[in-house]
Amino acid sequence: MTTTLRVTDVARRYTLGKDNHVDALRGVSLEVRAGETVAIMGPSGSGKSTLMHVAGGLDVPDRGEVWIGGVRVDAMTDRDLAAVRRTHIGFVFQGFNLLATLTALENVALAGEYAGAGRRASLQRAEAMLVELGLADRLRHRPAELSGGEQQRVAVARALVNQPAVLMADEPTGNLDSENSADIIDLLTRVNRDHGTTIVLVTHDASVAAACGRLVRIRDGLIEGEAG
Repeated sequence: MTTTLRVTDVARRYTLGKDNHVDALRGVSLEVRAGETVAIMGPSGSGKSTLMHVAGGLDVPDRGEVWIGGVRVDAMTDRDLAAVRRTHIGFVFQGFNLLATLTALENVALAGEYAGAGRRASLQRAEAMLVELGLADRLRHRPAELSGGEQQRVAVARALVNQPAVLMADEPTGNLDSENSADIIDLLTRVNRDHGTTIVLVTHDASVAAACGRLVRIRDGLIEGEAG
């Protein structure tokens, strides 16, 4: 399989104050192949979210290499890196991050417009994606009018509307009850199966990780083991 994400000997230190710092990553190497579903697990403060953010180009390492879709991105300008993210990676977060004043349709279409598509084309693609994800009757509802599970589905639709090769999800079920959590994981599994989208998710939930084909465990900024 083609490698779609790769980090090599990546380190990331956060400075909190004079003589006060946290080494979130301390020399991590990881490859993700196209079409994989990968769960990253670890205790709080282990570096799992930092690893996802660095691998997805949201953060820049202090040391090491980051490759997205065969292109090295760790030394890119912010503008060039943003362009790579828009075309190659979709992101889903625990807090949904939907704009409260926009409808579900408008929230998803906005991602298409940011990527350079016209307004009409973005709305058409957004509607098709929301319908595919089971939200045909929620297109014109604002976030406050949606359940937590529905809001996360909108967030997934937004992440997928530009047809990224990789969907990266940081605790995508963290704000959901067990039923909605299972629904979101089923949804991500279906997206992987039907579209071949690579899925990388950070979770603390063993049942969520069990739905993925590969498990990466991280502790104290280092990968301590893999399975699958």
